Amino acid sequence: MNDRSGETRAQGRAKRTPLAQLEARAFSALNQIAGPALQAGLLSPGLLPAGVIELETVGWRTGRPHRTPLLAGAIGEFLLVSTVRGRRSHWVKNLRRNGDIRYWSAGWLRPARATVFAPDEEQVNFDDLPSYLLPLAANLACLAPPSGCAFVLLRPIAEAGNRADQP
Repeated sequence: MNDRSGETRAQGRAKRTPLAQLEARAFSALNQIAGPALQAGLLSPGLLPAGVIELETVGWRTGRPHRTPLLAGAIGEFLLVSTVRGRRSHWVKNLRRNGDIRYWSAGWLRPARATVFAPDEEQVNFDDLPSYLLPLAANLACLAPPSGCAFVLLRPIAEAGNRADQP
């Protein structure tokens, strides 16, 4: 499949440095191992305010679902996830184009809406955030560009979730 520049994915991968290729393979292997455990509910935020979730996004080029294990911290009903990889994180690229996502936590697949704070991010809409999150959101918006990090607030959407052991 071609991206906007007409370059195929294989051509894009061929341009990666050996270190970037190794990094991509390592994360892919980790994701394949961690996925089933996270879907079963292991290490989820709950009893402790932080844990690991599996984020499911839709690929902005392929339209296919992608799952990524991420550290997450619970802040009220919200979850905060981040990456130091910034623009190189495909899940951030996917969220920037479509913030309606799902994530696995405590054995349930939960729908959520993502608010992305990242370098080059367009103006973030703070109107949808509760007042207790406004100071945090303002700091994330200021911190992301100079640090190169990306931060994402996930707001769960009230809906019956799907258990990992159900089809």
